[in-house]
Amino acid sequence: MDPRTKIRNIAFLDPSDPGYRKFVEESRLANMRIRESRGNRAYSDLISEQFELAVREWLKPVGGTEKRILSYERLDRSQKYIKRFRELDFVIDDGDCIYLGELKVSFSTSLLRRAYRQLSEAIDVLGRTGKKVRAVLIFINLSHENARTTVNTFDPDFTKVEFMHRSVNGRAYEFLHLSPVEIFQWAFENAIISESGLLELALNEARNRQSDRASRRDLRSRNVPDSEWPPHLREKKSSGKIYRYGRNRTAESQIAFRLKEALGKRNARISRIGTIKAFDHDQGMGEVRTLSSGNLLFNVESFGSDPSIRPERGMVIAYKRKRVTEGGQFSLEGCRILDSIDDFELLMSLLMLEASPNSQRIMDRKGFLSGGISGEMLKQTTLQIFAGKGEQRFMDTVLHYYDRLLLDDHFVHFCSYIENIALPLIETDDRDMLEQTLYCHFFANIRPDVLFQVWKHSAFRYIAYTDGVDYEIPIEIILQNREQLDGAHWERIAQYSYAKSIQRPL
Repeated sequence: MDPRTKIRNIAFLDPSDPGYRKFVEESRLANMRIRESRGNRAYSDLISEQFELAVREWLKPVGGTEKRILSYERLDRSQKYIKRFRELDFVIDDGDCIYLGELKVSFSTSLLRRAYRQLSEAIDVLGRTGKKVRAVLIFINLSHENARTTVNTFDPDFTKVEFMHRSVNGRAYEFLHLSPVEIFQWAFENAIISESGLLELALNEARNRQSDRASRRDLRSRNVPDSEWPPHLREKKSSGKIYRYGRNRTAESQIAFRLKEALGKRNARISRIGTIKAFDHDQGMGEVRTLSSGNLLFNVESFGSDPSIRPERGMVIAYKRKRVTEGGQFSLEGCRILDSIDDFELLMSLLMLEASPNSQRIMDRKGFLSGGISGEMLKQTTLQIFAGKGEQRFMDTVLHYYDRLLLDDHFVHFCSYIENIALPLIETDDRDMLEQTLYCHFFANIRPDVLFQVWKHSAFRYIAYTDGVDYEIPIEIILQNREQLDGAHWERIAQYSYAKSIQRPL
């Protein structure tokens, strides 16, 4: 930063500060980019988020603070002071010195250059206060097995860790090079990280990437043409387009056929679900109110083996088939109580089926069905699935369903379920933070048709934007969905900056 640049009102803020949240919101909108396809998140990205939480917890005993947003006002060319923010991964204030920190989790050292640059800019700002400032960079190396430089020893007591000293462009840095294994184990044992298998997935991913990189180098050194490379090694070149124009009709028809086939199988499966109306523990007999066949009988033997939990009135169960008893009545077989994380897909499939445009059910003002599936069934099944499993399992389940299974047209209804039914039932220390974490993930991994649904229903809160405020969305998304627009939608568009570029149908 030019030392002649004028800066004032330098301070540290908490990430929840209203001014900072507004800044983030406006920046996201101004720099919005829509992905062409949903894709899958890399395990290195997923574990990086977990390591950030672990490192901040590790640093608390030595002055680690949640106030890690550097705020300041900078004089711009118009001679006006503009408020700026810079987010740091961690900040340590021990009274005598402020340590500004960046954390990088990767199988490659290429990210370190960016980290040095980010720290340098923050130091230039904070240095104006006259306070003693040090830069700290922690690198968790997912390819530590092949590291060519010293890997430091992790110690749960941060004060006992020995840092390396580096100088980049004449500026000193405290550098810590860690293996992910020890810190992950410490974080898992202290319940900071809950998914024990995530590390091995990330390490395997890093090994595969390193192997692919070495193979590419070898092929290039031998001047092998790209066209002769194995398919998985070929460079994935981007067209540079943010939006997709036009559609592949052949691919669309194949997808439609496969989707129709899958929905047929799913509909047959989800019809076999019901609620226990009554159960006599002495006789081992009960009655279930099913969704497709009225009230049917069942007994303990219908479960095949001992139920995972004791059947009680009001519980939601699934069954495989029904048969005729000797008395001419129908009885259920292959019963099980819905209490597994894997059952979340079943619950959502049933919910989304009845929320589809072809459904005859009437939606209430909150987006829930006034007929068909009752709110009580949704609540009960949610309780059964997530009881005692903690907020992390809930969050992972919801994000997995959004990333890989959710149809874009169902996004708003999906979020309505999360907001009004699921979140009030989940055990968590900070329900608002859990909700915002989900919504921020939806925004970070947003898809064009999801964004259109958000705009269409004015449900911007579901992507972590201020509720009750209208926002422009990219004109390309409007054009791709113009057949779904009604008069009220066109009235909204008339206020947008690109209104004159779109011809409203007569």
